[in-house]
Amino acid sequence: MASVSGEGEGGGAEELWFMERRHILVLLYLYREGMAIKSELRSLLKGDSIYVERVIMDLEERGLVREKQAGRRTRIFTLTDKGREVAELLDKLARKMAGEASQ
Repeated sequence: MASVSGEGEGGGAEELWFMERRHILVLLYLYREGMAIKSELRSLLKGDSIYVERVIMDLEERGLVREKQAGRRTRIFTLTDKGREVAELLDKLARKMAGEASQ
């Protein structure tokens, strides 16, 4: 697992510093589900289209999420390799924290 300083295996830990809850929710959702369409992310974030667009743009700018066009009006969002690495680290941290909280 990468350390918080970004050393060790992985190296995606430096990406954790910019993230807010909304970014983490999207990354974990995509990690666990494999992909999402915008309406799923709107439901997840409980926000409007503009809010979701801002979150996606933040993640795309950092190379964590990519967008694919599926048909004329449907956009599918998936993790990049870097995004998967960061999301895996987040998932491990979340599971560890949940385990510690239940003890």
